[in-house]
Amino acid sequence: MLDRSEKLPTWLNKPYKLTEPEIENPFLVLEDFFEHDYLYGNRDSLWELLKSTVTGSYPKDLNRKERSNIIYFYELLERLIEACYLIHSLWSEKKLFCSPPGEEKKDGVENIACEEEEKEFENNPIYESIIDSGRSIPGIDKIFMIKHHHRSDYAASLLYLTHNNTNPHTEVARSIQSYFLPEFPVNILIRPATEVCNALKTGHLFYERVCHTERIKYDAQHTALPKPEPTGVDHVKKTAVDKFDRIYAVVPGFLSGADYYRKCGNTKLAAFSLHQVAEHSLRALLISVMGFAPHTHRLNTFLKATLFLTEEIGGVFQEDDENDLRLLQILNLSYVKGRYNICNDYIVSEEDIKTLFDKVSDLECKIKGTFTNIILQHGKLSHSAYKTDIIND
Repeated sequence: MLDRSEKLPTWLNKPYKLTEPEIENPFLVLEDFFEHDYLYGNRDSLWELLKSTVTGSYPKDLNRKERSNIIYFYELLERLIEACYLIHSLWSEKKLFCSPPGEEKKDGVENIACEEEEKEFENNPIYESIIDSGRSIPGIDKIFMIKHHHRSDYAASLLYLTHNNTNPHTEVARSIQSYFLPEFPVNILIRPATEVCNALKTGHLFYERVCHTERIKYDAQHTALPKPEPTGVDHVKKTAVDKFDRIYAVVPGFLSGADYYRKCGNTKLAAFSLHQVAEHSLRALLISVMGFAPHTHRLNTFLKATLFLTEEIGGVFQEDDENDLRLLQILNLSYVKGRYNICNDYIVSEEDIKTLFDKVSDLECKIKGTFTNIILQHGKLSHSAYKTDIIND
């Protein structure tokens, strides 16, 4: 047993079992440790090892593979202890900051560490609801916490991955919402786990940003998330830019049309054109980054989807501001009544159009800035990121 009274224990004088590259950068050991299994799997292995050691209940009939697995896990722990010692030493000597030692900026873009939540997740009242929904609803494989929100309409944005699910996503979403208290509604995105895994293999702007183990709050372990191929970064970027440009191409025309109709005094057609500016800009962002967009023309639904990327865009129309909600409703009505020639029983004042021009221009600017930063950051983030610093043209 280690003599803790020794100032310098003798084991410190033993040579490291780490390789030279691992001694130079002990973060490599952490990466190797979590390649072995997810957090929950490693916890379970450690518990089984400890329980068997303390109780002396190692089964005598372990086969060769089981014995090998136990030894391999012990060696991983041994290397992990050495790595943690090195990391602590670097931290104590103020040689370790946000980025692992040896990591350099690439193309002038900083590595961005995963944004820490303001409070411990376990102290948040929605934690139990997340776990209960994952355990109780058939077909739930993983639940990712994308972001806690300080909003009146959504307390958090959650990504649910399903496995062998046969129910419509709308039905699954209703089941999920039933587990959350009315005062803590959540913004839900549901995708098949196979779709996400296949996308990660080839590279994906959105899933690579958010599908990290530190964001998993429930894991049934039906599937394992693969690591993306680094060689596909440029192709993913080019594909996304092409999609964005193709969808966004109609926006300048609608913006010019809105200005023309405003000058002519046709406020309803001006509002319709501004709706199209907003919709196509939002659609371009969501399809190019996330791979899909809502099957609707309601801007509220598009803005809700952007909360999985940033809160900046959704903040243009504040969810708790009555005038902002009224203006958003004007845009929605202008599309429905203009597109389908429904009786024009609504009013759009010149003051409303002036404000809407400012709002939609701000929205368009934030969308382009968000997309630009997501493209710049892709392949250069050591961890997942949520917020983006908006670049204004």
